[in-house]
Amino acid sequence: MTDSAKKFISTAIKDFDKDGFALMKGYLSDSIELMNFRNKIHELVCIKANQYNVKRPIKSNNSINRAIIEIDSINNKIGGFLNDVFNASPELYQLLSSKKIVDLAYNIFKNKNSSILTNNYRSRIQIPGHDDVANLPWHQDSHYNNFYKYKNSIVIWISINDIKKEMGPIVFKKGSQILNKLPVKDYIKPGNQIVYTVDEKNITNNDFKDFTLETKSGDVVIIDMNVIHRSGKNNTNNQVKISAQCRCHNASDPGFLPHYS
Repeated sequence: MTDSAKKFISTAIKDFDKDGFALMKGYLSDSIELMNFRNKIHELVCIKANQYNVKRPIKSNNSINRAIIEIDSINNKIGGFLNDVFNASPELYQLLSSKKIVDLAYNIFKNKNSSILTNNYRSRIQIPGHDDVANLPWHQDSHYNNFYKYKNSIVIWISINDIKKEMGPIVFKKGSQILNKLPVKDYIKPGNQIVYTVDEKNITNNDFKDFTLETKSGDVVIIDMNVIHRSGKNNTNNQVKISAQCRCHNASDPGFLPHYS
């Protein structure tokens, strides 16, 4: 690793330790795996465009967005379809288990003897007008992962397309990771889907200010699994958000999966 790359990662880790998250601009911008996943998205959207007699998009954010929005106007379940097929694509798994992702986890755990595991591979597509279904309330990711171990688990989040502020990026409670893992509360979404949230007193705590990050395709955000955050509201009518994430864990920690000890 070059000195500039080491400095880049070191600066991100300092921000991560302080704020509970850190933006790494362009970390995957030259990633073949990211390009392959974006090509897969294009391929799958083209399949549905053909089915609904919608103009096939070219390989650009705006063209793919237009096709998805037009298909959604015909069939408002397209988001569910795309969500399921994106998450079943081999290209997503190749991206989230790629060398640059694993190397980043090694550097964050600061332990040359770390044995890195990755799980919860996930892509999310958020189409305007469907925030009630697609978005998550204030929560901690540690509530969603049974591999979680304090200081030995992180989230690596990838911006698949450009996500501007009006599109509703993730909203973080900056610095709230210092609260550690909080008691979980159920939150009922439309359709009686139960997801997790935290107590209202932690959401309204003025010690932790709301903070969002604009991102471009290939940007990575490293996220502490205890920082409180939620999905942002997409205030556009023609811009689709696509992201991917995984959780990384240090299996060499003596306390990893203690229920098997």
